[in-house]
Amino acid sequence: MTATVMPLAERGILSVTGPDSRRFLQGQCTADAQSLAPGAWVLGGFCTAKGRLYANFYLLCLDDERFWLVMPHAMVAPTIERLSKYAAFFKTRLEDQSLHWHGLATVDANDAALSSGTALVEPHRVRMHLGSGQSLEWLDPLPSEAYEARLGLLEEQANWLPEAHWQRLEMAAGLVWIEPATSEQFLPQTISWDYLGGVSFSKGCYTGQEVVARLHYKGSSKKALRRLSGLGPLPEPLSRLHDEAEKSVGEMACSVPTEKGWTGLAVLSLQAVKVSLQDQPVDLGDWVNPVNEAQ
Repeated sequence: MTATVMPLAERGILSVTGPDSRRFLQGQCTADAQSLAPGAWVLGGFCTAKGRLYANFYLLCLDDERFWLVMPHAMVAPTIERLSKYAAFFKTRLEDQSLHWHGLATVDANDAALSSGTALVEPHRVRMHLGSGQSLEWLDPLPSEAYEARLGLLEEQANWLPEAHWQRLEMAAGLVWIEPATSEQFLPQTISWDYLGGVSFSKGCYTGQEVVARLHYKGSSKKALRRLSGLGPLPEPLSRLHDEAEKSVGEMACSVPTEKGWTGLAVLSLQAVKVSLQDQPVDLGDWVNPVNEAQ
């Protein structure tokens, strides 16, 4: 095995179960839950009536009555609280399953042929294939023999790195996860969630759909997601960025430490060519959605 493994202590699971779960999700999230087959996943999100994301996630269909929403652990409880007032009208149950499953991210060249958007769903193991040899794997510790055997194999044959390494890989792919500090701050298009496949424009209505669809069909965002890095202190979410004239041109969406500083993603004005973060100069990378650059 030539794999790299990273623990997912900061990632959580919100389970949605029951005969009305698919219909409930279809009316709430940006993804097309109705068309999602068992053993498949898509990106998705929940919006306010103003179209701003208050949570986003991987939406995984385990079977016709069981779904997982994989999101930052800190967002599971507040998302359950917000959804509960709608779930009361459906035969569905919302639960935090984060402590019942041990999450791992893996990068394995031998898995490069596995199709992105699919998942292996077993009674005590779930493995989501993300493409390019990357996977999210969830292990149930209760059947201790199988659990310990899998961990033993990985500990013996894989290279283990901290969770921050996986966060850097996700940011390199343009993934911004909504955290408590950034909840209700961004439209899906602002963080390229539509470009990454997290918004369906062919499904029916959901909360915030009118705003999101209007921007898609009749307008264009004047801001977009851009990769950037710096050598100074790690910037907080929503830290303001400014140009040479001290004019605000955007804000940080997320960041993570590196060996020499930090890397992250920021929502920037499409006209911004050189920006600074407080007194800290930053290096601009490419746009996550190259289409927006021409808008």
